Parts: sequence; structure tokens; C-alpha cells
Amino acid sequence: MVKTRISLALTLFLAGSLAFAQDFDAKAFKATYDVAMKSDGKAIREAIKNLDEAFARNPPSPEALIFKGSLYAKLADIDFWFWDKLSHVNKGIDLMAKGMDRLDGSAGQSVPEERKIVMYAVRGITSALIPASFKQAPVAIYEMERAKNHKYFPEVDADVRAQILGLLSRLYRNSGRQELAATDLEAAIAIDPVVAEKAARN
Repeated sequence: MVKTRISLALTLFLAGSLAFAQDFDAKAFKATYDVAMKSDGKAIREAIKNLDEAFARNPPSPEALIFKGSLYAKLADIDFWFWDKLSHVNKGIDLMAKGMDRLDGSAGQSVPEERKIVMYAVRGITSALIPASFKQAPVAIYEMERAKNHKYFPEVDADVRAQILGLLSRLYRNSGRQELAATDLEAAIAIDPVVAEKAARN
């Protein structure tokens, strides 16, 4: 079972994507987000509340739905009771799936390509870190491969690229695809060996 954990790289990646925030109060959300992703349950709930208040004013963008889903997945990581974990993981998966459907449909046409790579990575990384019992590994591989093969991937922060490739290596290794695992790990190490080795570990 892969331990559910949102890394520093994902924290920075998500926080940096706040520029898309046209349909919620970006300032209010940013005030809680950095703290929320440091396993602060109160701050995570506050961040979710900010999004909900924004959604009451305007329909959520595809990116905002994916953002909210990642917060629920993080909340599940720090919940004590199993049923709370189950509920929050399922909410997170559902929100991210809805967001991706919109991102890939007509609702996502207004989203610039350079921001779509962020959402592929957000869903992919979050899905990779959800416990294996929720069977999100294929989703994680699919989204991170889309991020890796995106034309803007070379422009993404180095630690994020290393984490994506390291996580892909782990997922491929766990599914028995050793050649792909070795290729992605080698590429990740070339970018940042510390981040790569950490991401690739089970």
C-alpha cells in the first residue's frame, strides 16, 4: 500500500496554479492553502470552505474542482477514523474526475495549454499517493504520462518533473513493467536525485 502523502513539490505546484482563480477569492484561498498542505486539518477544511463559498457565487472551473479534490485526498491522509478516510478519498477522486472531464470537454476550452499540464500533474500525483486499495494507479499513470509528454513539461519546475518521473517509476515497477520503471527513474535522477529517489520509494 502506498502511503497517502502530498509532497512539497505538489504543494508548490498547486500553490503556483492559483493564477487560474477567477471563480473564487484567490487571496482568501491562498491564505490557507500553504498551511493546509502541511497536514493542518483545520486549514484544509477552511480552504475547502473558501472554495464552496466561491462555488455558490460562480460555477466552478475545471481547475477548481481538481484543486478541491486534491484537498479532500490530503484530508483523508490525516483523518483518524477509517470511515472518514473512505469518505474523503471518495470525494477527492470524484471531484478530480469531474474536473478532468470538464477540462477535456468544452468547459476546458478556455484553459490555456500551459495550465492544463498543471492539472494533469495534480491529478496524477494525488492519485499516485492514494492507498492502493482505491485502485487509482492506472489513473495516476495516465495523467502523469500526459503531463510528461506535454510540450510544456520541460518548463515545469525541476523538483516537480523529478517527482512525476519518480512516481511513474514506482508505479511501473509495482505493476511489473521494469523497463519503463528504469527509464523514468534514470530521467528523474538526472533532474534531481534526492526528489527522484524519495518519490520512487514504496
